[in-house]
Amino acid sequence: MKAIQRKTILGELNIYTADKFLSRLKGLLFIKQLNTSDCILIEPCGSIHTIGMRYSIHVIFLSDDFTILRVKNNLKPNRFCLGSPKASKVVEFSAEFEEIPSTVIGKKFIGSRL
Repeated sequence: MKAIQRKTILGELNIYTADKFLSRLKGLLFIKQLNTSDCILIEPCGSIHTIGMRYSIHVIFLSDDFTILRVKNNLKPNRFCLGSPKASKVVEFSAEFEEIPSTVIGKKFIGSRL
């Protein structure tokens, strides 16, 4: 996966995109550690699991227009997490990244398409 550096509501991030079947299927499963300035955008996606992962993650569920719908911090390995019914994208961060405040709900993650 190739990273795109973008300014987000959470600061400057390297965003990896998983938008093909195999990249979505793989997700973060075989990545030993995600850097704190990195995240992965999975689309289309409305819910996730951490089965087989070795570390906790923070998760943001997004609408089609990148509006933040739900935040889940410190999702531990071997768990499932459902998004909002309107969620079509998910952004995953290492739990080493600062906790994501619930005050970002309703705001845009990024200003425009990647």
